[in-house]
Amino acid sequence: MELTESRGHRLQPTDSDGSAMKFSLLIDGDSSGAASPAARYDEILREAQLADELGFYAWGCPEQHFAFPRMTTSAPDALLASVAARTERIKVRFSAITLHRYNHPLAVVERLSMLDNLSHGRAELSTARGNDVPTMHAFEIDPERTREIWEDSIRAVAHILNNQSDFGYKGPFWNIPDIGKGLAPETYQRPHPPLTVVGASPTSCAAAAERGLGIHFLDNYYGWDYIDSCVDAYHSADKNSAGIFDTPTDHIGFYVPSPLCATTKEDALRDGAVQAIPWFESILRQARLLWQQPGYEYTKAVEALESNYKDIDWMRKHTPSVLVGTPDEIIDTALRLQEAGVDELLLRVDGFNHELHMRTIELIGKHVIPAVGDAATKPAAAKTV
Repeated sequence: MELTESRGHRLQPTDSDGSAMKFSLLIDGDSSGAASPAARYDEILREAQLADELGFYAWGCPEQHFAFPRMTTSAPDALLASVAARTERIKVRFSAITLHRYNHPLAVVERLSMLDNLSHGRAELSTARGNDVPTMHAFEIDPERTREIWEDSIRAVAHILNNQSDFGYKGPFWNIPDIGKGLAPETYQRPHPPLTVVGASPTSCAAAAERGLGIHFLDNYYGWDYIDSCVDAYHSADKNSAGIFDTPTDHIGFYVPSPLCATTKEDALRDGAVQAIPWFESILRQARLLWQQPGYEYTKAVEALESNYKDIDWMRKHTPSVLVGTPDEIIDTALRLQEAGVDELLLRVDGFNHELHMRTIELIGKHVIPAVGDAATKPAAAKTV
């Protein structure tokens, strides 16, 4: 992959750097097993450095509120900047910024551009409509308006990135006057860093493609058929038909909330259950709140898994959201996801303990990433007739 620099800016690559699945980390700052959030942040920086050394594609953290101790990244800019300063190659990604009224589109772009320059062109932005009920209550967000606010916000973000020296915008929710000034600084990557949106339904995947965005989706434990429906929706949509980005992003990432790699299946199942079971329970609690809200009724489907979720071996076969196993088992799952059309795994290696995090990152970096890359370069087997 070749990059061209011009006047201090880095152009986005136009040639793909291969079809191999990418592996990334997505960290919530889970301090439930650490002495304090400060101690957990120190661990996170060491984990990010190891991931950088071992060829992981991106490191990201979301904007999360009021979920201590499992989520402590209410101001992700600080952690992203710290990771950028301690690494050399790995992308640093907002994963994701919720586009509510407390995140003005102009301020979001300024934060992205600052990180992009600080990291010399390694910044990426993922956004979200936002579905956390306590956050919506605390910031006085009307759940019935989150979709329209996100829609106007992403159009404003696109307009600003497309017109960095003259970014005035007027929409149904945001009004940004033309002040005769440009971004300071403008983005390091040109025309702008890659942009994605978080989604959890085929409708969200199709909407992302139509708006020229990559998609980071999760299956909420619904299983492989649901994954296929989300990928199909993204690929079948009329790409960038909304025309809001001059340079669209074409990308499908799958979020894994419960990944753990061990040298034996027994260790993986035992240690993985510590995270996978309570994480599913939290998804179930959230779904029970959400399915009563307009636009989130689809989340009720997770209720059907209540009778099986404590059987980790069953769950990992049902859904790659429970990605626990040996390197060979994780390779098999990654290749199956790649065949389905996913090009990146976003792994929440968080919430266990630092030793298990480092072991998982090391095993995936040393064994899984090279094997999946090798598989991508091999010619397809000839079919017999």
